[in-house]
Amino acid sequence: MVANNNRLNLHANDLVDNAAVEAFDETQVFEWEAPEFIYHEKGKNWVWGLVLATIVFVVIFILLKNYLGIGITILLAIVIYQYAFKQPGPMHYVVTRDGLLVGEKLYGFSDLESFWISAEGILYVGTKHYIPPRLSIILISVDIEALEKFLAHYLPKVSREGGDSADNLSRWLRL
Repeated sequence: MVANNNRLNLHANDLVDNAAVEAFDETQVFEWEAPEFIYHEKGKNWVWGLVLATIVFVVIFILLKNYLGIGITILLAIVIYQYAFKQPGPMHYVVTRDGLLVGEKLYGFSDLESFWISAEGILYVGTKHYIPPRLSIILISVDIEALEKFLAHYLPKVSREGGDSADNLSRWLRL
């Protein structure tokens, strides 16, 4: 009797799985435009904070007689300043069964590891590449639930609430 019940349960599970497979449409295309990144306004206090941090590190390196450290600190401050005021340009995104198109760069699903979508509507996709290790994509005018189901067919979904530590640091520094 137990064996018959198990066969019935297995058969019922097969029907559910088949229904999920039939509901998946591999010809779906998700396409949208969004800014490359989220820009955070920076005021005079932000600039003075960068100048103060640079001075502190330069003084420390002077006391340590580390002249290479002084040069690297000044160059890093200049690069951070230039990057901080860069305005985001529009970026075109397309998701199909072939993969993820970001601008003119195609990432096949074989190049991608996993994904998650934050509560703020940002799609995070882990790549198998060293650069970039992760893509952060702003979702605008996209059916998030449908996109999530589509991506879950090709990539494992990671359960995370928001961004990772690099995103949190970038948000805190307002970069």
